[in-house]
Amino acid sequence: FGADSPDPVRQNDNLTYTVTVGNTGPGTATGVALTAVLPPGVEYVSVVTSQGSRTRVGDTVRCELGDLAGGKAATVTIVVKAKDVGLVTNTFSVTRGEADANPRNNSTRVTTTVLDGVPPALISAVSRRNPDGIEVRFSEPVSPASATDPAHFKIDGGVQVVQATRDSVDPAKVLISTTRLTPGQVYTLTVNGVQDLAASP
Repeated sequence: FGADSPDPVRQNDNLTYTVTVGNTGPGTATGVALTAVLPPGVEYVSVVTSQGSRTRVGDTVRCELGDLAGGKAATVTIVVKAKDVGLVTNTFSVTRGEADANPRNNSTRVTTTVLDGVPPALISAVSRRNPDGIEVRFSEPVSPASATDPAHFKIDGGVQVVQATRDSVDPAKVLISTTRLTPGQVYTLTVNGVQDLAASP
């Protein structure tokens, strides 16, 4: 009865959990409550319930949903910010005032993939001769598709980028082939659109 959106989510973006708490009946369930203990790697933003009240103490969110007649349901929406890259698992559990004949359906686990949201940083750019070009190094491995597109690299002084190749040994290094570079000349290299392996531009 739990869903996450979006999945995958980018680091530092909001992640929304939507949990539906239903009573299959036939009698009324009283004192229904949902509890979620937010896992490491997320930061609380907000909680909204379709009925009842909600409280938060630290990483524990508790929603007092009150009574649910047979066949009825309540919805809880919790928004967090995804902070850590990797897999994040959140567990939601439901309790009621009466004994439950089927307690196995009173909890659910939702696992979300958090993608790297930090773009690769340009660390260095060193010119080379024979053939003319520039060796560019990034802070992390870059995707082959974006790193080999010459349109993502621009050099001033009338120098044209002819080809871009990601190094076969070091995936954080890109070799740019250019038209002639004048010895002793200082050039400015502009890089746009190069992504890391998680497609963060």
